[in-house]
Amino acid sequence: MGGGQRRARPHGGGSRRDPYLDFASAGRSEGLKYQPELVAKVRLATTATGKAYLSTLAPTDAIRIALSDGGDDQESRRSSVSIEAFLEELKLSRDRGWALSKEEAEPGVVAIAAPIQLPGEKIDGTVSVAGPSSRLTKDRHKAIAASVISTAAKLGKLWPLRERYNSNRAC
Repeated sequence: MGGGQRRARPHGGGSRRDPYLDFASAGRSEGLKYQPELVAKVRLATTATGKAYLSTLAPTDAIRIALSDGGDDQESRRSSVSIEAFLEELKLSRDRGWALSKEEAEPGVVAIAAPIQLPGEKIDGTVSVAGPSSRLTKDRHKAIAASVISTAAKLGKLWPLRERYNSNRAC
């Protein structure tokens, strides 16, 4: 661990998925940086980014991918829904332009994501915002989603320029 940081384990630990919290003092006397352990396999269908992506696919492809994508048992219990309910959620995500994950992939974490759509309907990625459920409350979802959608749209317009720039440099 580098200069000016100390590690702390949150209270109530004991699970292998407990995150470590880094208290960074560079530039500020106090602050909190969330740094989860990156060892668990997270199912695509439980994340906002995964749902945003899956909502752009044909329903049969989305279900096939969601069912074949393994995860841990705790995550499966938090997010188990019927295929019909999952398809409804994907339709809602597609219709409004953003997806939501409420404590499905990680307890206490809410995330909102939107697909990055390139000209010609190609989806090349997603943009998301995640934070503690105490701060990303239901009354803030639409405002945050508007920012996420706006950012995804801007990236969708810029992405082809980057590809064109990179291909011109290769010549």
